[in-house]
Amino acid sequence: NDVASLSETAVTNNSMTITEPTILKTTFADMSRRQVKQLTLKQIKRVSKSDLSDLKPNAVKGLSAKQIARLSGHVVSGMNLKQLSKLTKDAITGFKKGHLKTFNGEELSIFKPNALKKLDSDNITGLKSSSLDALSKRQARAFKQNQLKELSKKQINKANDFIDNLTKKQRSVLPFTDNRKAKLMADPFNALDDEMALISVENILP
Repeated sequence: NDVASLSETAVTNNSMTITEPTILKTTFADMSRRQVKQLTLKQIKRVSKSDLSDLKPNAVKGLSAKQIARLSGHVVSGMNLKQLSKLTKDAITGFKKGHLKTFNGEELSIFKPNALKKLDSDNITGLKSSSLDALSKRQARAFKQNQLKELSKKQINKANDFIDNLTKKQRSVLPFTDNRKAKLMADPFNALDDEMALISVENILP
């Protein structure tokens, strides 16, 4: 797509006045970091999934939090791993719940610990349990208390590996107790029997 098509013009007294910054004869694939940064919120809202996927990784660095926030989850899902890894910490703060829902484990894992702690706590429930489980111990322990406090009961009960990777202090702020711990506290002997039964079955299976 031609970036120039995103610009708006107004005609006054038979003369053309540019009302939006215009980047002539430039496709998204050719845009620089500076050009991406100059895109207005009206222009960025018209960006398609294929447009975004065409951006060079270094050009992705030009995206701001406000620009990211204007993109739909569908459009953001067009970004590849290389592009995601180039997003700035500022841009990452623009992710909404709909954006986070699109990330699989491999995609979420591409973010460094310092980037993960920038995720808006109000949107943290958008993360899939399977994606949280894909994070390393170092990444899991980068989550701040205000983020962990917003995790849903479903996330806590299903993201077993993620919860196990948290520190004791981090687990203490979780809004819900995971089912495994609750079951162990209610009936520790039955819980242990279940664990032993599972191990026995795994040993029998070829």
